[in-house]
Amino acid sequence: MEEIGVWLWDALLAVLLHLLQATVMTFLELFILFGPLLLATLSSHFISGRIERRLVQLIGVRGYIVALGWIGTPVHELGHALMAKLFGHRIDAIKLFSPDLKKGQLGYVQHSYNQDNIFQVVGNFFIALGPVLLGAAVLFLSAWLLLGPGVFHFPGVASPDLAGFSEIPGEMVVWLGRVGESLLATLRSLSFGRWQTWLFIYLLIAIGSHVNLSPADLESARGGFHVLLTVLFFANVVMLLFADVPLQAFWWPGRYLGHLSSIVMVCAGAMVPLWVLLELIGAILERPAQGPRRPRR
Repeated sequence: MEEIGVWLWDALLAVLLHLLQATVMTFLELFILFGPLLLATLSSHFISGRIERRLVQLIGVRGYIVALGWIGTPVHELGHALMAKLFGHRIDAIKLFSPDLKKGQLGYVQHSYNQDNIFQVVGNFFIALGPVLLGAAVLFLSAWLLLGPGVFHFPGVASPDLAGFSEIPGEMVVWLGRVGESLLATLRSLSFGRWQTWLFIYLLIAIGSHVNLSPADLESARGGFHVLLTVLFFANVVMLLFADVPLQAFWWPGRYLGHLSSIVMVCAGAMVPLWVLLELIGAILERPAQGPRRPRR
């Protein structure tokens, strides 16, 4: 009986170690693929949301729609639609720009999919991020056409050759440092005496203020991400029974997604001065006027 107990304990320990290794590999793979992209997306979502809120406060909803919504909304909705088609979803209805102030929406994409199809379910994650991905791509193309191929600088992705979690903070710091250097290089290269520069700034504001994700987008992304996480975990559990998981297989898509993340992050950083300016203006306008001071008694 004692030998059986020792054997069961060793077997349980081996299973737990195997699951732990699969868990570590899963999160390393997710970081290689989506770590910088998720950080860039959340940063862009936060900054653009604040810009949109302040602009609506300053010029009103109708003014915001007239000034920026007509171009930012179609890019936002097209981002959803293109990703939906890429992952095999059916587009049931689409309005690229149809303001409805009563419903609080400027456009929409309604899509359906087979809930038993894992590929389509995981696609919800990418469909939710569609506005960020397409918005960054449009801004990159706009910068290339209006400013020239060497003016708007984008950093390379941090090295995805990771051995463990301890290297992740360092990789992210290196990548963020490159983003900051790229922003400074871009500002030094800009010529504010050219109309192309001001047109690009307008596009940056119009498109950039629409890359924030709605609560429905975030909920959809969360559901798709959970399925992706589960699929990767069980795939690693099976693969580790026979051989080491080849992380190199994730480096190639990770590099391309990393470069896209750099574009998103640089665009988000370029919107920071506008965000700070709008916050200062909003704070000044919201400050209550001070009445005459009462004399002390």
